[in-house]
Amino acid sequence: MPQNLSFMSSVVLGVIWLSGQAFCEELNARGRKELQKIAAVVEENFAASNREDVKGVIATHTSYSPNMAAFREELKKFFDETDCYTRLVKILFVRAGDNGQSVIVTVVQETIVSEKDAEEGSDFRTYSAMLPPWPVCAYEMEFHKVRGKWLIFKNVSEPREVTKEMLENEHSLRPLTD
Repeated sequence: MPQNLSFMSSVVLGVIWLSGQAFCEELNARGRKELQKIAAVVEENFAASNREDVKGVIATHTSYSPNMAAFREELKKFFDETDCYTRLVKILFVRAGDNGQSVIVTVVQETIVSEKDAEEGSDFRTYSAMLPPWPVCAYEMEFHKVRGKWLIFKNVSEPREVTKEMLENEHSLRPLTD
């Protein structure tokens, strides 16, 4: 069986946590390794955002991600106006496609906002996963493998609130539509 089909078959068989905990079956070693690489890209993206590094955030995206020029400008404005810290809580595998060359994951993040921004609010709170209106939220991201490296293609869902109870029951973090 070709490697991409083997990876995709393993991915389809098991819905997993990137940390290695499985809902169902474990992925094979290659599948776990690929998912760990995706988690590393999310961590890199959050670290760049926490440093307010526009180039670093953009470097975690594909060159063909939708609306990159507008996103770059939004990042500059966001970093100028807002002080927050984002931390990765969990990543859940949702599905793979394109013979294993694209993957959708659920990202669960905690966002800590400065007192000033929490009091005044921000335009970004109405639509951005970078500054959701809740301390913990989840949303789906699509990744593409470009020249052997996983990169963010786009967010494929709006952020939604995650409660303590939801964190304790990982199945409630699944996207509404797979």
